[in-house]
Amino acid sequence: MALHPDTVIAELIRRAKIANRRATHFHPRALFIYDARLQNVLDVTSETTLLAWGLDRSIITSDDHAACQEEYLDIVEVNNPPL
Repeated sequence: MALHPDTVIAELIRRAKIANRRATHFHPRALFIYDARLQNVLDVTSETTLLAWGLDRSIITSDDHAACQEEYLDIVEVNNPPL
């Protein structure tokens, strides 16, 4: 997901380079555009927010999505304890 279609294309090109492939190798692809109204969204570009939530920029920007997803699950569990 991204705020602008150019970001999506740039990410496709970046991922293709990591895989040592051309972006066209991953075609065809569909680009979906959604209109969303979000509330209570963390600004993870803010160092203050990262520190407050115990996040590390290297985890949320890594190509290894597992660590980022694990952090997310930890945050959800802490903020939404089981009933």
